[in-house]
Amino acid sequence: MKSIELSNIYPRDRLDIDPNGVNIDHDISLSRIPDILAYLIEVKLNCNPTHKMVIEQFSLRHPHWLVTHVEVYAGQEYIGSLGVDGYTDRITLRNRAIKGVMVRKGYMASSKANQLSANYDKFFRPASSLVKANLLRKEANNEMAREKMAQTRKSLEPTRAFVESLTDHIMQNFDKYKEIAINSGWSSEHQDTLPSLYSDYTLVASIAPPPKMHNKNSEGFYFYVSDGVCLATDYRGHKIGAHYSNNLPTELAGRIGMLKLAEDKTFIRNVGYRQQQDFFYILGDYNEYTK
Repeated sequence: MKSIELSNIYPRDRLDIDPNGVNIDHDISLSRIPDILAYLIEVKLNCNPTHKMVIEQFSLRHPHWLVTHVEVYAGQEYIGSLGVDGYTDRITLRNRAIKGVMVRKGYMASSKANQLSANYDKFFRPASSLVKANLLRKEANNEMAREKMAQTRKSLEPTRAFVESLTDHIMQNFDKYKEIAINSGWSSEHQDTLPSLYSDYTLVASIAPPPKMHNKNSEGFYFYVSDGVCLATDYRGHKIGAHYSNNLPTELAGRIGMLKLAEDKTFIRNVGYRQQQDFFYILGDYNEYTK
């Protein structure tokens, strides 16, 4: 694989080296970079003034260290990575959009500059508001599911301790309690609970969406705020409405206002969940808020 010294690449103002991701004990500027990767970096940085790149990895190709992984950003948004396939000496392109197209291997690889340039232009671009909202929706759902599981475990701890403290006594009087339970209508399909121990769990369970996201009876919707525009999506991430942030329906604005006062990753009873400052899960039917 032909290569050139890293110091020969321009422009350098938007090509950085991650000091935390690189472990080289000599002058990094003397390292080398595959010439086709260098060409791609130079062309795309010059054509896209909002793009910047960060060199994340080197590998030892005797007698030089060779750049093998570069991450690409549009502003602060990560939009993909460029790499070097050590077996085929091809340049690889990876990001979410490419992974969706290349189902089996999840990346594109080529040694042809024109093809790499065309694929870069096609796939390395900032996500749309709807795509960003869907990514945040998935993150929020995962966070809520984890919190729900944590609250379930937490709420069961006092119940488990309570039952364990009675185990010896119950086992010594098993037949008596079994008869009492059966006469009271108990069956193996029923589970007794102690509601007073479930207040935290009830809060989360009442707000978090059903574990199966294909459930059409989901009682809430997601709300994403970006550049003065608010985007509402359903449980599948499909757009169901949009508003200007200064012209929200009164009741919806009230819910959003309460969630904005909360900390990130916080539930509010009968209101919803705040994932971060611009993304929320709102309890209730969206159509009821827009009448």
